[in-house]
Amino acid sequence: MSFALRYFSGTGNTAWLADRLKEALQRRGEAVSTGFIGRDDAVQIPDGPLTLIVCFPIYALDAPPFVQEWARRLPAGEGRAAVLVRSPGDPFFDGGTTRTMRRLLEERDWRVRVERMIVMPPNVFLRVSDDLAALLLAAARRRIAILADDIVGDKEHLENTGIFTHYCSRIFNLLLARHGFRFGRDLRANERCTRCGLCVRECPSHTITMTAEGIRFGDRCTVCLRCVARCPVKAISSRFYNWFSVENYDLPALDSTGPTGKEPQNWFERRYRKYLERS
Repeated sequence: MSFALRYFSGTGNTAWLADRLKEALQRRGEAVSTGFIGRDDAVQIPDGPLTLIVCFPIYALDAPPFVQEWARRLPAGEGRAAVLVRSPGDPFFDGGTTRTMRRLLEERDWRVRVERMIVMPPNVFLRVSDDLAALLLAAARRRIAILADDIVGDKEHLENTGIFTHYCSRIFNLLLARHGFRFGRDLRANERCTRCGLCVRECPSHTITMTAEGIRFGDRCTVCLRCVARCPVKAISSRFYNWFSVENYDLPALDSTGPTGKEPQNWFERRYRKYLERS
């Protein structure tokens, strides 16, 4: 069986998940091609029999806008199977909805047969303890193994995210579409900027440009925070939205060492218990 794994990752969490899923499928003897959503204008899906796997983070309780636009431009699936994997930073509100992406893929004649939520450590607004982050990564590995078995075993597993979550996501995405540009317009690159151009090349909205005066941030920002998280010298920040922080983790180290057994640090971390118990 052949698999085309396509993903978007703003801060790096979903990239880690996609790499682990690729490894799990390859250990089961499967061929997997990977591609990054948002870096190439062309939608590149091979012809012939395959299963399409789409991994995406959750923004405003739904797939990011450019991931949805990518889905609208997919070639006709002709009844081929698809898998949706969402990676929210918490399991609350069902971890976001897959209804929109399922509908978009089905409109392009892809048959969605498996959906999974795999929670990654939250890294926007706040940072949980390294121990909870390690617990989430361990749970993610267990869920990835189950997901790989379901995919290879041709199982059906659709998740019925709540209608309340779905309609909340529509409201939040409307707000993001109308006001996200304000955040992008407020971004600045400070004196540490080396003009390496990484943010320009990797912006999925193609709204960052290099000018004679330096980096310019345009009006098509969807608040994916990829430029902030990926900048090698941490030169990009917001003037007025400085509370909109990105907290990074050393995922390879946390994955390698694992949890230490400490109790959750506060009431917010304790809210992850039910998800971890189910994982």
